[in-house]
Amino acid sequence: MMRLIFFVLTILCLKGYANPMVDLEVEIKSYQQRIDSLWEQDSELFNVQEEKIRIMDEKSVLQERGQISMRELNVAIIAFNQSVSDIKALREQRALLENDLKEKKALLAQMIYEETLAKLTTREEITDIILNDSQTRVRETRSFPISNRSCDDLNHYKSSMPRMGERGFENAKITREKLFKSCHQSIIIQENELTGFALDLALGEQSINSPKRNILFMFPHRNTQDMKIHISDDYHLGEKKTYETYLYFIPRKSFPYVEFEESENSQIRTYHINTGEVLRFDIIKNTFLDGELQIPLVNKKGFAQVNYSGNGVMIRADKIGADPSLYYGHTKTKNIKLRTVEITHKGKKCILDKKYIWDTPNEKESLPKFLYHTDQDFLDAINPLCNWSLTMEDLEQ
Repeated sequence: MMRLIFFVLTILCLKGYANPMVDLEVEIKSYQQRIDSLWEQDSELFNVQEEKIRIMDEKSVLQERGQISMRELNVAIIAFNQSVSDIKALREQRALLENDLKEKKALLAQMIYEETLAKLTTREEITDIILNDSQTRVRETRSFPISNRSCDDLNHYKSSMPRMGERGFENAKITREKLFKSCHQSIIIQENELTGFALDLALGEQSINSPKRNILFMFPHRNTQDMKIHISDDYHLGEKKTYETYLYFIPRKSFPYVEFEESENSQIRTYHINTGEVLRFDIIKNTFLDGELQIPLVNKKGFAQVNYSGNGVMIRADKIGADPSLYYGHTKTKNIKLRTVEITHKGKKCILDKKYIWDTPNEKESLPKFLYHTDQDFLDAINPLCNWSLTMEDLEQ
């Protein structure tokens, strides 16, 4: 039912009607303002009621002394009862609004979930250059639930697993982490937009202290110009000793997205890169499957091993503890290899200075931008530099 609601609302939006999520957000804000106003009125009525109680108590004493009539006391009692009724009516009204607000927030959360899921799992063709000049580095990584079965298993396990300090707790944490990964897909949100997703892996046998690999499929600000895969390997050598790798792929046909297949003993995630080719991984078995892109889980200090058998061009840059698009990390490097990029196409290899790929590789605090707006711009630049003669048709074969 919720999917149907979201589908209808989406169609209305596409046909030119008001954005239903924006309208709902405005409505929620209006409800919240009305509820806040009722809370203020509640406080005022409560103070009025306190005054009515004081007056009623005074009248009661005076009536007992014979100084006022019973009629005058009854007037004070009626005024008090009216204040009680006023507060009751106001609180009933507020309770109804709060219940409606809760339902509207739940609907909005479901709509946001459905929209995010659609963006995460649907191929979006690139038909034009999309550029965003925002320089914000702020991004948020969220755990997005994608498997009801695994999430149910996770909740059941968490309710029965050993507590901290109890025997078996450390091993239980590993099991809990595995279930959490199969329940969720890590996604990257930037300025309220889905701008990537991540694959968090253990290098070698998973344990509390095992080396970690984070593979991020990134399209910051939903730019078409700077789509990349960022691999970060952490061998627990310190914050500035992680092994960082950037991978860019040409051509740029679509935004990356994910497909999920689940059975009793496996959960296969097919990560589509911007060329349309795939990296496939079984979350349950912690192993890569067939696909044009392979990043084997080798527990050996050094930069990630990457195997690409697709038709496109792959651009690779490495750096220790810093942005791979820069010449410099935390200290100026003397390693010439880390000042260059490796460009490959079907077994051919070309080594170029980073200045031919990014605009400001020599500025330590900069956010270097990929130089080429279009794939043809890229080929026009690198063909003479690499002594190649690639055409766009060559990247489709």
